[in-house]
Amino acid sequence: MKCPYCGSEDVFTFYEMVYPVHLYAVPKEVAAKTPLMPIVLDVCRGCGLGYNTTPPDNDTLEEIYKNYVYIKPSQGIGSTKNINIINTIKKYVKPDERLVDIGCSEGFILKNLKNEGFTNLNGVEPSAMADNIKDSDINVIRGFFSADTFPEKSVDVFTLSHVFEHFPDPFQIFKDMLKCLKDDGRIIIEVPDFEGYHHQHLFYYSPEFFMRFADDLGVAVREIADYSTGLMAVFTKSKTEPAEIKYNYDPVKKAQETEKRLKSAFEKLCAFFDKHKGKTVYWWGSGSLSIMALAYLKELKPEASVQVIDNDLSRQGNFIPGTDLPVASSENLAGKNLDAVVIASSFVKEIIDGNKKKGIIINDFFPIYDYWTGK
Repeated sequence: MKCPYCGSEDVFTFYEMVYPVHLYAVPKEVAAKTPLMPIVLDVCRGCGLGYNTTPPDNDTLEEIYKNYVYIKPSQGIGSTKNINIINTIKKYVKPDERLVDIGCSEGFILKNLKNEGFTNLNGVEPSAMADNIKDSDINVIRGFFSADTFPEKSVDVFTLSHVFEHFPDPFQIFKDMLKCLKDDGRIIIEVPDFEGYHHQHLFYYSPEFFMRFADDLGVAVREIADYSTGLMAVFTKSKTEPAEIKYNYDPVKKAQETEKRLKSAFEKLCAFFDKHKGKTVYWWGSGSLSIMALAYLKELKPEASVQVIDNDLSRQGNFIPGTDLPVASSENLAGKNLDAVVIASSFVKEIIDGNKKKGIIINDFFPIYDYWTGK
């Protein structure tokens, strides 16, 4: 498949797999009917863009988002996820400037900025999560963003945290944001760094692509940085300041290395189960990495005994697609000594700290995300 951005045929397939459409815990009846779907990811050697060559059709995407249970930092789950984008915003945005967070979910970023003294906060969110932002100081539009959402040159800053990879046409969305931006406006984007192999992740961005894309549009890349939470890029509509490029790489090599680390992590996971053969392994997390890893494990270790745990109340009682595993609470484990624990989440420290508070002692644990990302 040609690159959807530059049209180059010089592309490289870096990931191929088949796993459930729903990469998160869902109600039992939905889990039982969840089909398997191939995912094939390519990266363009011409411009550095990664992309999903097997994107779900509109009906499937609607089904995915309809059942998706979003991470809720306000409940203390994934509260560290937004630290880096909040710090980046504080670096580049004045408290009285008009900021719009596209895909603001339950408004965690906006509420944190309000507590930091920001006074002109706006959000755009198509899901029912927008209804949770009941704050008269934060203006939230329930719907999808387009060039008509705000008047021309009326916005100082757009922010998008793990949203830009979901757009079927991100290039047009970016142009629409530019139309709404003031002449000195900025766009701050955080995306997975060639990670997050989800069906609904349609594009994978690299520093090389962001710099090429900005040059094509006549805007500037102000900063590119790498954090444990993803790749951060700051764009400015004007080219008045020098770029601060802290992070760059060969996107093909990066994609290859990331995929190899994932395979290696899964192989080490099987070794961890061999080490604890005959024991129950307590598995923290019921999101995408869990579904991917458990599908792999089911094929190679069908006899494995797993109990899935998630501290998110909205996920408890749901089931892991592709398995018959229910998601339980950790409350019944309080004060217990656990021989073997798998943490299939990027929030390893939060989970460990939470367990310590409950008196849960972990003798041996395997953090899949850390092995995969090397972070």
